[in-house]
Amino acid sequence: MRGDKAQLGALHPNVRARIWALSDHPDDRRFLVSVFERVPHFIAPRFLDEYAARRTAHGLRTANLYALDLRDTLLPELLPESGLAFDATDDEIAATAARAAKTVKGMQRPGMGEAELLQRLGRTAHRYQVAMPSCKATPQIVARMRDAAWWRRALRKRFQRVEHAAIVAGCVHRRASPYVSDETLRRFDRHGRRNAELLAELEAVNLSTGEVLPLDKLAEASLSNPANRRAAMMACARGLEGYATERGFVGLFLTITCPSRMHARYAESGEANPVYDPACSPRVAQRYLCNLWNSATRKLKHEGIRYFGLRTVEPHHDGTPHWHLLAFVEPGQVERFAEILREYALADSPDEPGAAERRFVAKRIDPAKGSAAGYIAAYVSKNTDGHGIEGDEESGRPANEGARRAVAWARVWRVRQFQFFGAGALTPYRELYRLDRIPEALEAPLGDPWRAVKAKDYRAFLAARDARGLRLGVLYEAVQSTRYPGEEAKRVRGIVCHGDAGPFPLITRPDTWAVQFRPGSGAVRHPEFALTYAATPSPWTRFNNSAHVERQGFFRVSDVADTLSHQAYDGQMRVSGAAEHARRRAPVARASRHAHRRQPGEGRFDPNRAPLPGSGLAERKGCGEA
Repeated sequence: MRGDKAQLGALHPNVRARIWALSDHPDDRRFLVSVFERVPHFIAPRFLDEYAARRTAHGLRTANLYALDLRDTLLPELLPESGLAFDATDDEIAATAARAAKTVKGMQRPGMGEAELLQRLGRTAHRYQVAMPSCKATPQIVARMRDAAWWRRALRKRFQRVEHAAIVAGCVHRRASPYVSDETLRRFDRHGRRNAELLAELEAVNLSTGEVLPLDKLAEASLSNPANRRAAMMACARGLEGYATERGFVGLFLTITCPSRMHARYAESGEANPVYDPACSPRVAQRYLCNLWNSATRKLKHEGIRYFGLRTVEPHHDGTPHWHLLAFVEPGQVERFAEILREYALADSPDEPGAAERRFVAKRIDPAKGSAAGYIAAYVSKNTDGHGIEGDEESGRPANEGARRAVAWARVWRVRQFQFFGAGALTPYRELYRLDRIPEALEAPLGDPWRAVKAKDYRAFLAARDARGLRLGVLYEAVQSTRYPGEEAKRVRGIVCHGDAGPFPLITRPDTWAVQFRPGSGAVRHPEFALTYAATPSPWTRFNNSAHVERQGFFRVSDVADTLSHQAYDGQMRVSGAAEHARRRAPVARASRHAHRRQPGEGRFDPNRAPLPGSGLAERKGCGEA
């Protein structure tokens, strides 16, 4: 352990003073010292506050049982004998990942059987307290566990268990640290600073034209910037509202919350909820909400109810998620739509106190009192950058701090904060924006939708798509994985248009880009991203890696910038995927023109009617967001 962690028999003076103030009985003091002698001094006050509150409210025995549970359950998670401590830095994570990968590389011996190898790999994963790769084939498992990048992600996932332990211990609630624990927030801030430093030292290079763009400027101009993300979300929400108004659909604002057993703390007092199930982490609660929604949407589709809208996810003060939905429903189906959702929302524990009033709330939007987009605007803002709102009522903190905590919560629990549903995926809309012109052969089906996209008019885009009976999907190309030899990966190359003439592809990403450190930058400060400079730098695999094809338009700064927002989050604050790929070198792979399929979760579209519902909100791995 590092020097700032208290050693046995060496309590920090502030912690000792708090314990001495709690009791003057020698036995009580010895007991508390035995519990807190291993607890870092900067988090011990949280636990001591909870101990004091339980002692005042429920007596000494209840408080001591809490302290025993803290010692036996939480401390092994926070300060494990092996693996990483809860406050490990990025450098410590990278160093540990490198050691683990090196151990696996030296593990295989000639003649070693598969069973013995898997047994050794399992012991190594257990030693570092991570889960084995979910792959079925042994070579795939070995390839991942030989990779330091896989270990970095796996080690960071462990912070979910640590954060859950902090919730159970009473460190996360309105009167302590809302949404996330103090240490998780500190880790989130450290990642942000480190990533900003790293982006300032990287640049993107177009291998076709030689164009060089600074990566930090691209990130600032992309949806990675919270202000840009908020503005883009609201622009699409307003477009969706206009689209619904033209068709006479009725707007509803819905709130769905979890049963009481998934809430660790009471909202006002911050006291422990006696019916809380410690097995229910925010991840488990989010899975419950996703399953609820998927079941309800299957019923809605079976009954032919038509709807579309936007979903937001945000935490309660104790980290338990709840959903807000802006839904537009066909007239005559509104009551049945709300009835079905209420039925599924109350299927679990319907008779618990407050269930009927709080677990499901539906409000019809009155255009005379405000726009539908206005209803959702505050929830979009409080989960991005806090712009335009006075304060965060749930956490009791200023708006910008509440937003920062909400984003940190989404990152650690890998929750997708926003998602549109029922009107088709947003990816084709964003991909069309990349084009500076439409090929003449595609002017008839795609001309008007493309012009609406360039005008940033989502309503007009949806209307033009409907008028032509188009269904737009994503075009992928299958390539050899640059990380795991012998495996295939897929990447976005363009869109697929399904219409009367059948499916036809349109390339939106014709160029190959690479990410490298800028000349003279301090690459040695980031050894895990180090590059070996050569004539052909490592390709940025978010972009097409195929041989040159005829360009459909000219590439702009915004084209590179927009891709930064699509990167998956690998556990904490990943650098939009760019830095992770910066060290890779891979052969160029030729694209397969028809290697495409429907994007998971993509809504279905019937040209003769409004969009049919699709579940579309199933939780995905990573934190890709709308």
